Amino acid sequence: MIQTAVLLLALAAPAHADADKASTMHYMKAVLLEHQGNILEALQEYQAAIALDPTSSFLVEQAVETALEAGKPDVALEMAKKLVALDPKAHKSHFLLGNVQWARGDAAGAQAAFEEALKINPKFSEAMLSLGNLLSSQSPKRAREYFEKYLATNPENAAEAHYQLGILEQRDGGLEKAIEHLKNAIAINPDSFQARLTLAQVYEAKKDTDAALGEFLAILDRDPENVALRNHIGEVYFMRGELEKSEEHFRHASNSAADNPTTCLWLAILAEQRGDFNQAAAELAKSAALKDEAALNLRLSYYLTQANRIKEAVRALEEAHKKWPDNDDVAYFLALGYDDLKETDKAADLLKELLKARPDFRDARFQLGALYEKHNRMDDAEREFRALIEQRPNDASSLNYLGYSLSDRGLKLEEAQTMIARAVQIDPTNGAYRDSLGWCYFKQGRNAEAKAELETAIKYLPSDATVWEHLGDVQAALGDGSKAYEAYVRAEGFDRGDRVKKKRADAEAKLSPQDAGAKALELAAAGLKGVVRFGGPCDVSGTVVNRPFHYAGLLRYEAPNELQLEFLGPLFVPIFRAKVKGEDGFEMDPFHLEGVPPEAASDAVYRGLKLVRDFIDGRLFAGRPADLKRGWRGGSVKTADGEFTFQPGGRLRTYETTAQPVVKLSVEYAPDDKNAEGPRGLPTALKLEGRGFKLDLALPTPSARFEIEEPR
Repeated sequence: MIQTAVLLLALAAPAHADADKASTMHYMKAVLLEHQGNILEALQEYQAAIALDPTSSFLVEQAVETALEAGKPDVALEMAKKLVALDPKAHKSHFLLGNVQWARGDAAGAQAAFEEALKINPKFSEAMLSLGNLLSSQSPKRAREYFEKYLATNPENAAEAHYQLGILEQRDGGLEKAIEHLKNAIAINPDSFQARLTLAQVYEAKKDTDAALGEFLAILDRDPENVALRNHIGEVYFMRGELEKSEEHFRHASNSAADNPTTCLWLAILAEQRGDFNQAAAELAKSAALKDEAALNLRLSYYLTQANRIKEAVRALEEAHKKWPDNDDVAYFLALGYDDLKETDKAADLLKELLKARPDFRDARFQLGALYEKHNRMDDAEREFRALIEQRPNDASSLNYLGYSLSDRGLKLEEAQTMIARAVQIDPTNGAYRDSLGWCYFKQGRNAEAKAELETAIKYLPSDATVWEHLGDVQAALGDGSKAYEAYVRAEGFDRGDRVKKKRADAEAKLSPQDAGAKALELAAAGLKGVVRFGGPCDVSGTVVNRPFHYAGLLRYEAPNELQLEFLGPLFVPIFRAKVKGEDGFEMDPFHLEGVPPEAASDAVYRGLKLVRDFIDGRLFAGRPADLKRGWRGGSVKTADGEFTFQPGGRLRTYETTAQPVVKLSVEYAPDDKNAEGPRGLPTALKLEGRGFKLDLALPTPSARFEIEEPR
């Protein structure tokens, strides 16, 4: 673009000939057109002016720059060569030629032209900078030399050189030098977006997340609506585990671009982290990328499925299948969706269609076989699984599935055993395969071998109802009613179905009340058997003589017989302690509760803690004889000391003392407690009630250590 002063000088210049006048008029028109943004028309006017005044270096130079701006590299090259021919000693002419050749992708020609410009004028800093940029990829060493020359001659305007040197150092792994150059670039030009961004990336490479965030946030101060930057900052906070800050930035990005694919995906992931699959689906449904990416549609269907919106999930997959009919994953998951909706024929047809196109699609064939097996079409199921095993002889899950399906129906038992044994050989620690082998032995009447396999399976799958039920059936066949009852009780803890409940009740009815009662206490005691240490922070609340109290607390049991409860004040400083130890030992700091006699408070705490201690160390369950009382609401076990009720699975629900004054203990367990696998389960609430007092201990995060740690 020509400055206004130059234009005025041109207007004031005398015209010595008609050609000069015409050339000037074309030039003036070109300048005006450039100001209006009509670049192509301006280029035509410059060319007309040059045709009338072909020796004007000034006009040719303007034409070169305008041609580049207009995206006409061939015209620009023609004009640049003309410029060099007109003024071969002008360093700027060669520089412009280099720019044109660079724009055309002729790196060698550009380099030669820039070097010629520097030969004419060794202090020409623009050529130094251009050469550095040009050579930074192919010859970093030479590029560095040019950038350093530029720094020496233009230290006050060297932001670009520092930035480029920072890039070179970053590529070479010189991160500290890169940081130094990038900081210098930012010091010269605080608004240098690229320098700050690169510096942040260098900090990320050094795993200095705090410093990287500092630079990203500095950019954000200058460009608060930068959606891509907001998204990246959100990702950084997510990786740091700062989910609230992460979501804050993604929400801000969403306000600027509600359908931004990255923003929508991350907001969906954050909702997924919270277990809010409805929200995850809502966030992902906004994404502009849904119309282009089959994988996002699959993810949306997953969220809808997890939110129990199966019909919507299937509709989403149907739409995706129409759009991407050749996408195997979309078709496969649509078939699974049809199966979930009990549309068996649709599911089977889609899976068969998939297998026609891809006979080696392992999961599709497996699901088709499983679909047939679920509907008792064993001939069809067997055909699909045998085809799969022929393709993949070491597919352990296929071997196991077919072997178990045959065994469960009493079909081809010897061959089924061979298949399952192969699966076990491939994966000997897989509890499901061990269970299948044990069940196959049982179906053949080989009960001793079945028992051994199922007991091994229990070690790997301690919370699997089917394995416990199978073990119960085998124990019953071996004539061990007590062990069968125990296994069915365990199974009922993980499966509340009528079949398991009936088996447990039938096994219980075959035992004497004393044997059933003793077994029930034995099972309840197993939850904390062998505990060395138990406890954790707790919330302590209750009443004594109708006076309420509420404290933070710390409960701690130490084997063999010590239980301590600390009541905590502000800043979690202990304000008093109560401890039971040995048979009857009890210590307690003075406990002042307005209107409550000290001896009443002491007696309530003693009776409550002693009962909790006896529950944890197992002595609560030691009383014999223990008689099972059967009732229509369920059973209870009574000993000389008290009466017990149990949860499904055998763990203690309540205990009430026989001796006066009566004290009742109620126990709750976390429904998703991972420690509750098998017989073990850590209590999360202990509630005590007696004459004149109530004491509730809530332990949200209990911990325990056992003499022999079992696999969790």
